[in-house]
Amino acid sequence: MSNTKMWQIIAATICLLVVPLMVSADVTVKQKTSAAIAGGVIKSSGTITTMISGDKERNDSEMKTKVLISSPTVKTIDIMRLDKEVVWNLDPKKQTYTEMTFAEMRALMDSASAQMQAMAQESKERKHNEDVEVSPPQFKVERTGNKATIAGYACEEAVMTVITKTKDKKTGDTGTFTLQNRMWVTRDWAGQNEYEAFSTKMAAKMGFGRGMESTQSYLAMMGLDAEDLHREMAKVGGFPMKQEMSMFAFGGPGTQKAEAKEKSGETEESANPADKLKKLGLFGKKKDKEKEEKSKEAGPPPGALFSMTVEVESVTSGSVDGSQFEVPAGYKKVEKKK
Repeated sequence: MSNTKMWQIIAATICLLVVPLMVSADVTVKQKTSAAIAGGVIKSSGTITTMISGDKERNDSEMKTKVLISSPTVKTIDIMRLDKEVVWNLDPKKQTYTEMTFAEMRALMDSASAQMQAMAQESKERKHNEDVEVSPPQFKVERTGNKATIAGYACEEAVMTVITKTKDKKTGDTGTFTLQNRMWVTRDWAGQNEYEAFSTKMAAKMGFGRGMESTQSYLAMMGLDAEDLHREMAKVGGFPMKQEMSMFAFGGPGTQKAEAKEKSGETEESANPADKLKKLGLFGKKKDKEKEEKSKEAGPPPGALFSMTVEVESVTSGSVDGSQFEVPAGYKKVEKKK
């Protein structure tokens, strides 16, 4: 198993543990989100509106993704019914929907758990034969003391960081992988009690915790102690009204040569994929430069392989119409793509 795949699993596991579900009862939450991959070569942005009433949840998503000159916008609607133990995914454009039961979702979780165990065993067996030495990850959560007001709520900053270093046994080249989640958390927000109650009920129905043994053993194999992980995450101490997540990878093959050139005053060609594509003439023209500068959005952090920002814009309490949690008349049920 490659180190890249290994860390994709670890990153996903940590994000699932850290990022809570945005739910509440009779509350409407509006969020804006943006993401960038490979230095901004691929960008996406959009909004997510979550409506909750008791044991029913609806998410309306509108996302725009920019790849080269194409910028399609995709609208989707997801409805979760704890009372019926079912999730409906609606396609407003095609007027169709798919259905997945909680039983099917639990089966997927069990399958993922089995795959994780198999991959952990495979990695363990190959560990001594790999050419790359991976150090135990350094995991920490720090409350910085910085404050901000987001969506009308007083928030404090908490930063989660996971750092892992690698070394090529043959060449001596070193590398560093960093996962960072900068969160602005609040301790009191509208619907907090209902949110906690809904989360507990959903966790019980979905069987969250199933397969946690394999997850814990996998984290342990990577040098992460599950109890220490939870203890550090407890320092977050609130609900994130804004999250800025980034993944960085520095170093790797040729690192020492690059460092030697830097010390001697030589310069390296930009490693940013977006810069390379621009040099090939795939992005923009000189006559459009002024227009681009005026409309330029804040890009991803320099050197980030992946970055994503999710921010709550508003939280509104009030009764939600029950029809919002039903499949609209005229929608045709279709089978899920496998």
